Amino acid sequence: MIIKSMSRKEPSFSQLLDYMESGRADERFTIHHNLFGHSHEQIKEEFFRNSKLLRRRSGGNYMYHEVISISRSERLKLDEQKEKLRQITLDYIRNRAKHNLAYGALHDDHDNNIHFHLIISANEVQSRKRYRLPKYEFDQIKKTLENRVLEHYPELQQKELINRKPEEYLSNKGGELKRRTGKTPQRDIVREKVRKIFEHVATREELLTGFDSERLDFYMRGKNPGVIDRDTGRKYRIKTLGFMAQFQAVNQKIEADLQQRNSISGTTNTPSQAMNEIKKKTDTSDKVTVEARKGEEKTKSTQEIDGDKPSQKISEGKKKNQLKREKMTNRRTILQQHEGKKDGQ
Repeated sequence: MIIKSMSRKEPSFSQLLDYMESGRADERFTIHHNLFGHSHEQIKEEFFRNSKLLRRRSGGNYMYHEVISISRSERLKLDEQKEKLRQITLDYIRNRAKHNLAYGALHDDHDNNIHFHLIISANEVQSRKRYRLPKYEFDQIKKTLENRVLEHYPELQQKELINRKPEEYLSNKGGELKRRTGKTPQRDIVREKVRKIFEHVATREELLTGFDSERLDFYMRGKNPGVIDRDTGRKYRIKTLGFMAQFQAVNQKIEADLQQRNSISGTTNTPSQAMNEIKKKTDTSDKVTVEARKGEEKTKSTQEIDGDKPSQKISEGKKKNQLKREKMTNRRTILQQHEGKKDGQ
């Protein structure tokens, strides 16, 4: 089962209603939640009138376009699957937006799934405030719904997707890109790099060296470790990539090593501080190496330039002397000719 939610900053109820109703498979399964009207114009008017109560503000939501999709089952007839999906969608609306306006239309234009398109108002009925559902609560609603479907509707033959572990997770966009173009999403590329690193590291030095060799920079944000892809500049949390357990295993080795070193030196460094110190040392050594190389190149170029100056001066001096000689020769010739003319007279 897949659940998508897309917010809209404009009250474009008519446009979305047209799209939903143009692809609607069967009116018997249409959902009206807190709505009195059943015609296109009546539904649009109710949504629009309720949205007029909201205060205008920059970036404020007016509605949500949401999709609930299940893969088709071989055990049930299509109408039975549609009715069960309608019950699942009603259950979702009651938990996600009990007091909001909601309208749903069933689509079956794909061979591998059937799905509901929903319009949900941003505010509850007759409310001047936008109804905000925290991300954590929204995630819990989706996870609970999937567990209920897997438990009470086994005949639908659904796979666990929302509650899947991070290392098995592939985003909808990433999966669609891979299916359509055959290209591996950038996150999968970074995940594969991190997987190889954790397979061969046992110390913090090896971990940072592994990240550096794969053109990744390690960082800590609070208690969340992550990496930055140097080629794209994008950040990825270790937890999101699905390697938090491996990182914690390396972290435990770091802690054990630190305790031993701290008992000898009398310091009290934490694993994250130790990681940052090694990273700073690595960055500093790299900086020194780069600066040294730049210094060598500068010295070399200066020597080459200075080495050219004496030869340039010598060649310029020769030219001047040659010009002087030519001038003197010309003067002598002119004088000799003048004196010869005098003797002839």
